[in-house]
Amino acid sequence: MAQKRAKTDPFEDLTWGDLEEWAGAAIVSRGRSYQRGRRVQNLARSGSGGLVAWVLGTHRYATVVEAKDGNLTSFCTCPYGGTCKHAVAVVLEYLECLKQKREVPAVAERDRRLRLLDESRQEEDARDEEESWDEEGEDEEYDEDGEDEDTVRTAPRRAKKVAADTLSTFLEQQSKEQLVTLLKEQAKRHPTVRQDLQDRRNLSSGAVKKLVKAVREEINELDSKPDWDDDWGGGGSSGDYARIRERLEALLAAGHTDEVVSLGEELLEAGTRRVETTDDEGETAEEIASCMDLVFRALPQSSLSPAEQMLWAIDAELDDQYELCRGAEAFWKQDHPAADWNIVAEKLAQRLKQYKATKGEDSFSRSYRRDHLSDRLIEALENAGRHEEIIPLCEREAEETGSYLRLVDALKKAKRWEEAEQWIYKGIKATQKRWPGIAGQLRTALRELREREKDWPRVAAFHAEDFFQQPELHTFQELQKAAERAGALTNQLLAFSRRQILQIRMIDLNVVVRETEGMLRRLLDEAIGLEVVVGDDPGFVNADPTQLQQILMNLVVNARDAMEAGGKITIMSQAISVEESLPGMPEDVPPGSYVRLSVMDTGTGISPEVLPKIFEPFFTTKAVGRGTGLGLATVNGIVHQSGGRILVESRVKQGTAFHVYFPRFEGTVVASLQPAAT
Repeated sequence: MAQKRAKTDPFEDLTWGDLEEWAGAAIVSRGRSYQRGRRVQNLARSGSGGLVAWVLGTHRYATVVEAKDGNLTSFCTCPYGGTCKHAVAVVLEYLECLKQKREVPAVAERDRRLRLLDESRQEEDARDEEESWDEEGEDEEYDEDGEDEDTVRTAPRRAKKVAADTLSTFLEQQSKEQLVTLLKEQAKRHPTVRQDLQDRRNLSSGAVKKLVKAVREEINELDSKPDWDDDWGGGGSSGDYARIRERLEALLAAGHTDEVVSLGEELLEAGTRRVETTDDEGETAEEIASCMDLVFRALPQSSLSPAEQMLWAIDAELDDQYELCRGAEAFWKQDHPAADWNIVAEKLAQRLKQYKATKGEDSFSRSYRRDHLSDRLIEALENAGRHEEIIPLCEREAEETGSYLRLVDALKKAKRWEEAEQWIYKGIKATQKRWPGIAGQLRTALRELREREKDWPRVAAFHAEDFFQQPELHTFQELQKAAERAGALTNQLLAFSRRQILQIRMIDLNVVVRETEGMLRRLLDEAIGLEVVVGDDPGFVNADPTQLQQILMNLVVNARDAMEAGGKITIMSQAISVEESLPGMPEDVPPGSYVRLSVMDTGTGISPEVLPKIFEPFFTTKAVGRGTGLGLATVNGIVHQSGGRILVESRVKQGTAFHVYFPRFEGTVVASLQPAAT
């Protein structure tokens, strides 16, 4: 049974910074690589709300992560002494499950992983504190050897926290002179310690240029340094960016944000080249991305103007081919005023106008890069409130790069259906030989337009073609559904020709309206409101309930299509008495007792010239392909077969009202299954 996530999930709001604070940037980068490599298996929630999973390395490790009092703790059967990459991978996999809305099951009470973790904890508890201290550091960088990955390995964990507390106590007991001596000794023995102290001295003395120069030299060194692989042991190196990251962090903490941004530009360029020539499982890209995260943190604090900052981020993302600029997401979540977006839009529009392909670039790559640039321009125009410029831009770019689908989507969003269809045909013709994939997507967009119009025979034709090209169960089922809907159109033809066999019985029209309301709401978008009002007294009529629903659907769809800019539809049903004949169009309503069904809209209305023709079969004011002209003809046929009358009132730019009068039931039901006279 799947376990539902609690409202106060301690993992849900974790950020990348939280993970780096917990495990360190290098470990988080490696954990990310493991998660993206799909090495986390059988993820589950423990009874305490923690996470349990298998993680595949060279061995298979049982890993558990808990969140208590706002702090993350982990335990793993791997040899690593602290928070390991396997634990980070488990957390990242869980966050991905949340993002994809995939439920995570509860761990079984007798799950093997729980037993292995418990045994590993017992082994750790059996070791004394002294042994933990002696072994601290031996396993900080361990190599997973080449044993079978299906084996399960349990290994002692080092008591890192105990060792850290012991070290802290030791240092606090030393005098200033002793600490200075200790630092000198460590600096002499360990170059990284000496370099860190030198960096700190440069920052404190104002020699920032020296530190920037050192970072730049390290970037260039890693760019030129070849990879090496250990073909025997499975190890190797593609460069260690930890030092660059530490120095960028130091510069950022000291407020030297401009320097961090400048170095970030060089790092992105060199890092892209590095990733292109590195054969690993994504570790190099993760290392560089963790450095770029710091650059995007520095960007809002830099001396660049807000618009320049936005352009810098856009340029970085346009040049990013390997997800090195994930840190930009946090930058874009900040508030950016419309005035700044306007400046960005102007700059990007100028760039697009002057865009030239790079030397040796093929036409597809050129179109791809240009489309990305125009995508960002469209985003800037939207956020600047310059919506009227978007579709003209999309039209120009469609013919330039073949981006017809983007244009069609923009036209559909603006509810400019006829233009969307015209561009679909134009796009298919322009792309079917050169870019058949785009032509296929446009064909799908055309089918979706037909589905919106409920032109089921044409929809069935599309699915028939799909089935003939790919005779599979899925394509057959889609064809079958479309054919059934097309068959319903035949029933409509029979209805308006008065040859439909109706299943007539006594039915309360108020009940039919209420039961159909939910289905009707699904036909409308958010811009159109629906109000339903039914009378207090029962409205019994002799009619086919299915056909009553058909009347409601056709009238509501007709009203919807008359309000592309939005509006309101009102449905009313009530029992009334007509004392004198009601004059109307297309016919009068004689005196009598009726149940009246009204569907009223605030749409464009119907002109006096068109009004007399609306019930004629196949008459439509819509563009070719946008309607069958049978909707109102079907309604008229059903109403007359049921012994009713229909009146219509309309005013241009004010709306339309259809009133259907059904004779109110006042006697014995007589069901007629014979075709109506012709």
